[in-house]
Amino acid sequence: MKNIPLILSIFLLFGCSTKPQTAAVPPPPSLPVASVVAENQTTYQDYPASVEGTTNVEVRPQVSGALDKVFVDEGAFVNAGQPIFKINDQPYRAALNNALAALHGAEASLGNAQLEVDKLTPLVANKVVSDYQLKTAKAAYQVAKANIESAKANVSTAQINLGYTLIKAPVNGYIGRLLKKQGSLVSPQDAEALTQLSDVHNVHVYFSLGEKDFIRFKEQNPGKNLAEKLKLMPAVTLLLADGSEYARKGKIDVIDGQFDKTTGAITLRADFANPQGLLRA
Repeated sequence: MKNIPLILSIFLLFGCSTKPQTAAVPPPPSLPVASVVAENQTTYQDYPASVEGTTNVEVRPQVSGALDKVFVDEGAFVNAGQPIFKINDQPYRAALNNALAALHGAEASLGNAQLEVDKLTPLVANKVVSDYQLKTAKAAYQVAKANIESAKANVSTAQINLGYTLIKAPVNGYIGRLLKKQGSLVSPQDAEALTQLSDVHNVHVYFSLGEKDFIRFKEQNPGKNLAEKLKLMPAVTLLLADGSEYARKGKIDVIDGQFDKTTGAITLRADFANPQGLLRA
């Protein structure tokens, strides 16, 4: 995250008053005078700030294997569903073929079990064979039927794992650092993600106020409660690293629920539109 100074507009009311004279004095010489009028003034305060995308997503592999392809470069913008990495899929294709073969075998076993039941049913009716043999055949049929469901589940799992070998962008956003290169072995247990994806069309800018500043903030901004004060508060301005002002104004919309016990500060969040992607997390 980048630290960027933030200017927060706060309204202050200045005025003055006069005290009654305690003794008569000669009238002063005739001089030009000006009336003192109370009016609203705007003062500015700078705060260090950090920028985060409205969506920050870690991209991690769901299966293990060698990274065969990297389809994007760092800093590239990608759309949701766009392929960004490819893991070697040969082991997962083989696993799918094995699962399909097991399913076909289970289907054949179910067919044989059905034939056995069909053969024994009239024989039992004619008392040629015992009822026990038919019950055994029917039990074998139920086992074969259950094996079909298990085989189908294994096929589904194999298909899912094969699909995981093509890693796609979960959201629109900009690609961060590519921490794994082509040929690297990757795993769901890796400590580091493959990359991070940030949607920065709108950004959150975070800054902190000390307790005294926060008390002044509550006292000097109109509103009966904190939600109303946020609604009525003027826009904030973002200063870029070169000292220039960011073209769009932001709006403070969130205040943290408590002060940080270590720093004694409370965090506020301002939202800025960022259609050109000038601000990055």
